Amino acid sequence: MLEVLVALLLLGLLSGSIIKIAGVSGHWVKEAERQTQASVLAFGILDYYRADPGGLASGPLSGRDARELLFGEPVEENIYPWQIGYQPYDAQEELLEIQVRVNWDGGQTEKAVEMYTLLYAPP
Repeated sequence: MLEVLVALLLLGLLSGSIIKIAGVSGHWVKEAERQTQASVLAFGILDYYRADPGGLASGPLSGRDARELLFGEPVEENIYPWQIGYQPYDAQEELLEIQVRVNWDGGQTEKAVEMYTLLYAPP
């Protein structure tokens, strides 16, 4: 009888630890999912402006959620605020250095993905 009680005690301790680990890992999986989505959106924004370099001068340079820019539809949650900056690269007017920043927590903290590229934009 004592052996059964000890076995049940050990089983209870181990299952409690496993449940705790599963809860913490769920948080990290969600963080990784949002960070990956922010990376995909940042790359999408770079492609958006690569397709239309003139959009840098006339289009939006920031937004509440990158999905609105790329998909053209309003979203319920503003999880991925974004901003883009550009400047001439090495004093060459046609070559622009572009920087895209996409936050993955609604802009509440500094959790963000930044991507840089060069873009040829003839005058």
